[in-house]
Amino acid sequence: MPGVEPIIFIEKVQTEEDGSDLYCFQDTVSFVRYGYATEYSGEEEIGIIAVPPTALVDIYSLECIVNEMHVAISRSKERGEPTLKKTKGSWI
Repeated sequence: MPGVEPIIFIEKVQTEEDGSDLYCFQDTVSFVRYGYATEYSGEEEIGIIAVPPTALVDIYSLECIVNEMHVAISRSKERGEPTLKKTKGSWI
């Protein structure tokens, strides 16, 4: 099944070891709960993802995500992969 993991760009930092760049992202759940990780002073653990520039693949803007999801859904239908049924009733 196609999926999207939304993350928020926080900042670019340099490692102390060799000065190489790392791009830091925060998971959306902790962002909603605590705000930007760089401004948070609480004790809860915040989900931070730090990656080198070479790992910055498959990162899309919101507009591009819609297109990528349509492509993935079409590919899934062409392959005859199973689909999730729509839920009935309410979420509450």
